[in-house]
Amino acid sequence: MRELAGQYPRYGYRRIRIFLQRAGHAMSADRAHRLWRQAALQVPRRRPRRRAAASRPRPLPSTMRNHVWAYDFVFDTCANGQTLKCLTIIDE
Repeated sequence: MRELAGQYPRYGYRRIRIFLQRAGHAMSADRAHRLWRQAALQVPRRRPRRRAAASRPRPLPSTMRNHVWAYDFVFDTCANGQTLKCLTIIDE
């Protein structure tokens, strides 16, 4: 049972019991559960998915000139292999 649990860590005692039955070790579900607990086996918990914060404040739109600026670096390669790096700035 430990071998199968190590090979298939996401499988619980019910599915491991089916593998054991196929191998010729027939047992009831209660006995499989009891042996699972005696061996101190566990299915690892799933980690919760990271979610975006719902209460994140949204940025205010620009109300006048020179209020909000956006900048970014743009990279490109020339025909001769040189790297071209350009800073783009926009007044929103």
